[in-house]
Amino acid sequence: MNVPLRLGQIYLPPSVKRKRLKQLFELTADAFGSGAPRMEGISLDKILERYARFTREEAEKLIARPEDREKVRERLYRNAFTLGCELRKAYRIKTRREILLMGRIIYKVVKIDFRGDGACGIVVRRCFFSIYYSAEVCALISAFDEGMMAGLTSGLRLRFFEKITEGNDCCRAHLGNEESAS
Repeated sequence: MNVPLRLGQIYLPPSVKRKRLKQLFELTADAFGSGAPRMEGISLDKILERYARFTREEAEKLIARPEDREKVRERLYRNAFTLGCELRKAYRIKTRREILLMGRIIYKVVKIDFRGDGACGIVVRRCFFSIYYSAEVCALISAFDEGMMAGLTSGLRLRFFEKITEGNDCCRAHLGNEESAS
Protein backbone atom coordinates (compact mmCIF):
# COMPACT_ATOMS: atom_id res chain seq x y z
CA MET A 1 0.00 0.00 0.00
CA ASN A 2 1.36 3.41 -1.02
CA VAL A 3 0.72 5.43 2.15
CA PRO A 4 1.63 8.91 0.78
CA LEU A 5 -0.84 8.42 -2.09
CA ARG A 6 -3.56 7.23 0.29
CA LEU A 7 -3.02 10.27 2.50
CA GLY A 8 -2.92 12.61 -0.52
CA GLN A 9 -6.30 11.32 -1.59
CA ILE A 10 -7.76 12.29 1.78
CA TYR A 11 -5.94 15.54 2.48
CA LEU A 12 -3.35 17.76 0.84
CA PRO A 13 -2.10 20.65 2.97
CA PRO A 14 -2.66 24.10 1.44
CA SER A 15 1.12 24.62 1.39
CA VAL A 16 1.53 21.56 -0.87
CA LYS A 17 -1.29 22.74 -3.14
CA ARG A 18 0.26 26.21 -3.35
CA LYS A 19 3.68 24.75 -4.16
CA ARG A 20 2.24 22.54 -6.92
CA LEU A 21 0.12 25.35 -8.41
CA LYS A 22 3.17 27.61 -8.44
CA GLN A 23 5.17 24.85 -10.14
CA LEU A 24 2.38 24.29 -12.68
CA PHE A 25 2.27 28.02 -13.42
CA GLU A 26 6.05 28.27 -13.83
CA LEU A 27 6.31 25.22 -16.11
CA THR A 28 3.45 26.44 -18.29
CA ALA A 29 4.79 30.01 -18.47
CA ASP A 30 8.19 28.61 -19.41
CA ALA A 31 6.63 26.63 -22.26
CA PHE A 32 5.00 29.82 -23.57
CA GLY A 33 8.27 31.73 -23.18
CA SER A 34 6.89 34.18 -20.65
CA GLY A 35 7.10 34.79 -16.93
CA ALA A 36 4.54 33.57 -14.45
CA PRO A 37 2.54 36.31 -12.70
CA ARG A 38 3.06 36.91 -8.99
CA MET A 39 1.09 34.67 -6.66
CA GLU A 40 2.10 35.89 -3.24
CA GLY A 41 -0.74 36.82 -0.94
CA ILE A 42 -3.61 35.45 -3.02
CA SER A 43 -5.84 32.48 -2.31
CA LEU A 44 -5.52 29.09 -4.00
CA ASP A 45 -8.77 29.77 -5.87
CA LYS A 46 -7.41 33.08 -7.16
CA ILE A 47 -4.15 31.41 -8.25
CA LEU A 48 -6.14 28.84 -10.20
CA GLU A 49 -8.33 31.52 -11.75
CA ARG A 50 -5.24 33.56 -12.67
CA TYR A 51 -3.69 30.43 -14.20
CA ALA A 52 -6.81 29.75 -16.30
CA ARG A 53 -6.88 33.32 -17.61
CA PHE A 54 -3.13 33.36 -18.22
CA THR A 55 -3.10 30.08 -20.16
CA ARG A 56 -6.14 31.12 -22.19
CA GLU A 57 -4.56 34.45 -23.13
CA GLU A 58 -1.20 32.89 -23.99
CA ALA A 59 -2.82 30.10 -26.01
CA GLU A 60 -5.03 32.56 -27.91
CA LYS A 61 -1.96 34.64 -28.83
CA LEU A 62 -0.25 31.48 -30.01
CA ILE A 63 -3.24 30.34 -32.05
CA ALA A 64 -2.78 33.54 -34.04
CA ARG A 65 0.85 32.45 -34.72
CA PRO A 66 0.49 28.90 -36.04
CA GLU A 67 4.18 28.72 -36.96
CA ASP A 68 5.07 28.64 -33.22
CA ARG A 69 2.23 26.40 -32.06
CA GLU A 70 3.99 23.02 -32.35
CA LYS A 71 7.13 24.26 -30.58
CA VAL A 72 5.08 25.48 -27.61
CA ARG A 73 3.00 22.29 -27.60
CA GLU A 74 6.23 20.27 -27.42
CA ARG A 75 7.53 22.41 -24.54
CA LEU A 76 4.25 22.02 -22.65
CA TYR A 77 4.49 18.26 -23.11
CA ARG A 78 8.19 18.09 -22.15
CA ASN A 79 7.80 20.27 -19.03
CA ALA A 80 4.82 18.23 -17.86
CA PHE A 81 6.59 14.95 -18.66
CA THR A 82 9.46 16.00 -16.40
CA LEU A 83 7.03 16.87 -13.62
CA GLY A 84 5.20 13.55 -14.04
CA CYS A 85 8.51 11.67 -13.80
CA GLU A 86 9.43 13.58 -10.64
CA LEU A 87 6.09 12.73 -9.05
CA ARG A 88 6.36 9.08 -10.10
CA LYS A 89 9.77 8.81 -8.39
CA ALA A 90 8.88 10.88 -5.32
CA TYR A 91 5.72 8.86 -4.63
CA ARG A 92 7.18 5.53 -5.80
CA ILE A 93 4.36 4.96 -8.25
CA LYS A 94 4.48 1.50 -9.78
CA THR A 95 1.01 0.17 -10.49
CA ARG A 96 -1.82 1.33 -12.76
CA ARG A 97 -3.94 1.84 -9.65
CA GLU A 98 -1.28 4.15 -8.18
CA ILE A 99 -1.01 6.03 -11.48
CA LEU A 100 -4.75 6.66 -11.53
CA LEU A 101 -4.76 7.62 -7.86
CA MET A 102 -1.95 10.14 -8.41
CA GLY A 103 -3.80 11.49 -11.44
CA ARG A 104 -6.89 11.95 -9.31
CA ILE A 105 -4.89 13.81 -6.65
CA ILE A 106 -3.08 16.04 -9.17
CA TYR A 107 -6.24 16.99 -11.00
CA LYS A 108 -8.20 17.52 -7.80
CA VAL A 109 -5.80 20.37 -6.98
CA VAL A 110 -6.85 22.11 -10.21
CA LYS A 111 -10.55 21.30 -9.76
CA ILE A 112 -10.79 18.59 -12.39
CA ASP A 113 -12.82 15.48 -11.60
CA PHE A 114 -10.41 12.88 -13.02
CA ARG A 115 -11.43 9.24 -12.82
CA GLY A 116 -9.99 6.07 -14.24
CA ASP A 117 -12.27 3.23 -15.21
CA GLY A 118 -9.90 0.56 -13.90
CA ALA A 119 -8.67 -0.32 -17.39
CA CYS A 120 -7.31 2.28 -19.83
CA GLY A 121 -10.14 4.79 -19.87
CA ILE A 122 -10.19 8.22 -18.24
CA VAL A 123 -13.36 10.22 -17.66
CA VAL A 124 -13.54 13.88 -16.58
CA ARG A 125 -17.06 14.88 -15.55
CA ARG A 126 -16.18 18.38 -14.34
CA CYS A 127 -13.33 20.61 -15.46
CA PHE A 128 -12.67 24.02 -13.95
CA PHE A 129 -11.00 25.17 -17.17
CA SER A 130 -13.95 24.36 -19.44
CA ILE A 131 -15.54 27.72 -18.61
CA TYR A 132 -12.35 29.53 -19.65
CA TYR A 133 -11.12 27.52 -22.64
CA SER A 134 -12.39 27.23 -26.18
CA ALA A 135 -11.97 23.88 -27.91
CA GLU A 136 -8.89 25.24 -29.69
CA VAL A 137 -7.27 26.49 -26.47
CA CYS A 138 -8.08 23.21 -24.73
CA ALA A 139 -6.51 21.21 -27.58
CA LEU A 140 -3.25 23.12 -27.15
CA ILE A 141 -3.15 23.05 -23.34
CA SER A 142 -3.98 19.31 -23.36
CA ALA A 143 -0.34 18.75 -24.31
CA PHE A 144 0.40 19.39 -20.64
CA ASP A 145 -2.02 16.62 -19.59
CA GLU A 146 -0.50 14.27 -22.16
CA GLY A 147 3.02 14.96 -20.88
CA MET A 148 2.02 14.64 -17.23
CA MET A 149 0.43 11.25 -17.74
CA ALA A 150 3.32 10.04 -19.92
CA GLY A 151 5.73 10.99 -17.12
CA LEU A 152 3.62 9.28 -14.46
CA THR A 153 3.34 6.10 -16.54
CA SER A 154 6.88 5.92 -18.01
CA GLY A 155 5.59 6.72 -21.47
CA LEU A 156 1.98 5.68 -21.98
CA ARG A 157 -0.01 8.04 -24.19
CA LEU A 158 -3.09 9.95 -23.09
CA ARG A 159 -5.39 10.63 -26.03
CA PHE A 160 -8.67 12.48 -25.70
CA PHE A 161 -11.53 11.49 -27.95
CA GLU A 162 -14.26 13.65 -26.33
CA LYS A 163 -13.97 16.97 -24.53
CA ILE A 164 -16.30 19.22 -22.58
CA THR A 165 -14.96 22.21 -24.54
CA GLU A 166 -16.26 20.56 -27.73
CA GLY A 167 -19.81 20.47 -26.33
CA ASN A 168 -19.73 16.99 -24.76
CA ASP A 169 -21.04 16.16 -21.28
CA CYS A 170 -17.59 14.99 -20.20
CA CYS A 171 -14.07 14.43 -21.41
CA ARG A 172 -13.08 10.89 -22.32
CA ALA A 173 -9.58 9.71 -22.94
CA HIS A 174 -7.59 6.55 -23.41
CA LEU A 175 -4.31 5.85 -21.63
CA GLY A 176 -2.23 3.24 -23.39
CA ASN A 177 0.70 2.46 -25.62
CA GLU A 178 1.10 3.92 -29.09
CA GLU A 179 -0.64 1.06 -30.89
CA SER A 180 -3.69 0.97 -28.60
CA ALA A 181 -4.10 4.77 -28.53
CA SER A 182 -5.33 5.05 -32.10
